[in-house]
Amino acid sequence: MNKIELSPTDELPYVKFDADLGYLEISGRSFPQDVNKFYGPLLNWIKEYGKHPLNDTLFKCNIEYFNTSSQKFLAEILKELNRIHKMSLSVKVEWMYCSDDEDLMTIGKEFEKFLDLKFDYKSI
Repeated sequence: MNKIELSPTDELPYVKFDADLGYLEISGRSFPQDVNKFYGPLLNWIKEYGKHPLNDTLFKCNIEYFNTSSQKFLAEILKELNRIHKMSLSVKVEWMYCSDDEDLMTIGKEFEKFLDLKFDYKSI
């Protein structure tokens, strides 16, 4: 399975998805003009990864700002990770947020409420 590594821009986050390590990271700002074009391939990658996941998967989410469209895709990514977790595999979510941004932590708590995944919140 191909690795994905995308450099950040002013509108797009850094992305690193590595199936060999069971490591997924999204960091930075996310407000793409075409959210389907950006997040569609990432969601498809996770669906493929979910067919043969590792025993341990880590999703590190360090998004400092995202728009509503990005939030919807982030929810879809988390749902796919939840499916992997339901296969009795370990999926860890590290939800990073700026210590003065309680809204971002609250969004993580809202996501967590609807999933079987436990989030590890890290203030940065």
